[in-house]
Amino acid sequence: MTASLRYLSRFLLTLAMLAGTAAVAREPLMQEGTTSIPQRALSRPDASVVSAPGGDKVIEEPVPFTLYYIFDRKQVGGKEWMEIGPNRNGDPVGWLPAEGGVDWKQTMVLTFTNPAGRLPTLFFDKRGQLIDFVENEQLPVMAPDYVAKTRAGTPPAGSGIVSIENAGYVNFVKQFYLLPILDAEQVFLSATGQRSKIFQIASIPLNDEVGIEPDTNPDFPVGVVFVIDTTLSMQPYIDRTKETVRKIFTQIRESEIADRVSFGAIGFRDSTEGVTGLAYTSKVFAQLTTDFDPDVFLRQIENLEAAKVSSRGYNEDGLAGVLDGINLDSWKDFGGRYIIFITDAGLRVPPDERASTGMTVEQVNAIARDRQIAIISLLLRSEAGTAYHSRSERQLRQLSFWRQDWATPFYTVPNGALETFGPIVDIIAKRLVEQVVTLAETTGSEADNRATEDCGLSAAALDCLGYAMRLAWLGEKRGAQAPKVFKAWAPQFALDDPIDGRAFQVRILLNRNQVNNLYARLGLAEEAASQLIGKDPGRFFDVLQTVIAQAANDPSVLEDLDPSQNVSFEIEELPNLGTLMGEYFNHLPFKTRLMRVTRDDWDRMPGSEREQILVSVRSARSLLKQYYQDSVRWIALHPDARDGEKVYPLPLGVLP
Repeated sequence: MTASLRYLSRFLLTLAMLAGTAAVAREPLMQEGTTSIPQRALSRPDASVVSAPGGDKVIEEPVPFTLYYIFDRKQVGGKEWMEIGPNRNGDPVGWLPAEGGVDWKQTMVLTFTNPAGRLPTLFFDKRGQLIDFVENEQLPVMAPDYVAKTRAGTPPAGSGIVSIENAGYVNFVKQFYLLPILDAEQVFLSATGQRSKIFQIASIPLNDEVGIEPDTNPDFPVGVVFVIDTTLSMQPYIDRTKETVRKIFTQIRESEIADRVSFGAIGFRDSTEGVTGLAYTSKVFAQLTTDFDPDVFLRQIENLEAAKVSSRGYNEDGLAGVLDGINLDSWKDFGGRYIIFITDAGLRVPPDERASTGMTVEQVNAIARDRQIAIISLLLRSEAGTAYHSRSERQLRQLSFWRQDWATPFYTVPNGALETFGPIVDIIAKRLVEQVVTLAETTGSEADNRATEDCGLSAAALDCLGYAMRLAWLGEKRGAQAPKVFKAWAPQFALDDPIDGRAFQVRILLNRNQVNNLYARLGLAEEAASQLIGKDPGRFFDVLQTVIAQAANDPSVLEDLDPSQNVSFEIEELPNLGTLMGEYFNHLPFKTRLMRVTRDDWDRMPGSEREQILVSVRSARSLLKQYYQDSVRWIALHPDARDGEKVYPLPLGVLP
């Protein structure tokens, strides 16, 4: 057995034995109905840990959102107190009043989706009050009325509404907040005849005060990056794209908006391995900058030319170009963030060894949306690629996805006709540049309201994206914060679109050290596949699900494992993990694809589907690496936080 596989065995055994190895230290309380999942709490801002329940001798003043395990609970002086400690297998350090912490069952949290085109979320004091509201068949009529009255400061009497979502998009990187899921359940909605989820959540902004000086009338700079296929067949389209940019510069060069528009350009081809003369897979020809010089840009893109040799196969490594575009440093300086992706081919994705990013189309799209970057795709349906058009179109629609209930900004050019392509690029670029306006003049206007009513139509796609980005930029500049709610109930869905609209995105809160450890554990699981999937595929499945379960429930366990332990045994000696897995997964409000697969499903699964599970593990590792390396967006919860202690709420789709 290899050293890595031996370490993985030790890792799994430690996980399985955690509930029964408390001979030295006290055990924390377990969550109701479980034998292995401990009770935990997150400290609120300004919380203090004291030496005894009801006492006033302060032991420590934890930074906000410090995670503690709960070892005991007591009622003293009419208040509930929790005996807490930072380590599952360590001793408690003191007592925290229950009001100074928030019970946290797992690592899942919620963040608000962009509020463009939907009603803001209402928060209710009691579960029954929310149920009465969302199950009422008059919900489509009641919701706008309840929102308007609550926004005016007079929620309907007896409604139980305690707060409302901020009108602007809350940028959690700039104004960090947590919405931990305390409870979740499915409810039947009479208005739609379908089921959806409601949550009990806690709202915890990091700061009580807005941390920036609000800008009530900020400019709205727009950045557009062309990511262009530069393989052998693309020269006419490259030339026509350059012409589009020249036209725009001619129109705006002397205008008042010229200093609020910037362009970048990236060319992509395919893997250069074994292909002489292809030169690059992806290359940045013109950076996106705030001090944009049109003349310099035009000189830079003169070098943007089609390859002189052919690449291998029909698909190209377009995701490499998109990822280079997403990773440009200067997006933070722009409100409108757009990538225009132009190709006549499909995209290389895992398990294709020539897919350099190692990620799926959906994962690259998720990173872009997480950074508020919209991808607009154009597919040149040339005659040579007829057999591949269906797959290519499906991929590009996935790449440009923005929201379930909105049209996707994806365009096709029949027959690859240059005379059709040119006007399409002209119109897209022109409409994006026209979004450079003063926010106060347009955001929330009747034009915006009409546009969002038609977001399901292709003709409105660019306008709707612009509105969403203006709300995000305005919320950031005005310091929009999450509502200060202690505990409340809210629906997952948008009140005016219970079927397709989403008010929240589900995420898992990890720090950089935990992401690094999860990356390593998934790598070990992948390595184990080669030795186990043929010999004992069921055991490999247990290995993989254990890693995912720990990330979703208690990732601190990953950090507690010591790779230097001198323990030797075979994987066959590991105890049955079935009961443990049931506890880990049963109480989670959301599950990834792998979490939903049962052992029976796995045993019946053909080899090709098992291989897809392995592909999802590899691509998840590539995605985790991207998030880990994005140092700008990791959030320090206190001034002295080390890099490894910084946190980020990763989209749940990070996990396979």
